[in-house]
Amino acid sequence: SYKEELIPVSKQPWQGALRTIPFILYNKGSLTREYIDASFTKKTLRPHVLVESTSPAFIKELALAGSGVALLPAREIERELLNHKLITQVLPIKFYRTVAVYVKNENGITLADPFVTELIDFLRK
Repeated sequence: SYKEELIPVSKQPWQGALRTIPFILYNKGSLTREYIDASFTKKTLRPHVLVESTSPAFIKELALAGSGVALLPAREIERELLNHKLITQVLPIKFYRTVAVYVKNENGITLADPFVTELIDFLRK
């Protein structure tokens, strides 16, 4: 397992109180959302959630449309940041999630299997 930062991104800068920023977040009940909500709770903040989704691609599209601030892993938004289609928001909170790969020992697949190690390396990038 490893810790992955969720980067706050949007089409344009959002200013003002954090509670007024429209957030585009992973859906309630997902493990990623639990990590996000815990970060807000630590700061005793309740975000204004505009939209929830299970799809990182949909979340990114809404951010590109200017709908609000999305919290996404760097690998999901690399190209958009390089092309200046999205910008990183400066927020007083850092957001992280723990990512892990569970390998069920069936059909001889183990953590040492080249496919599994390549998958883990890919996810860490």
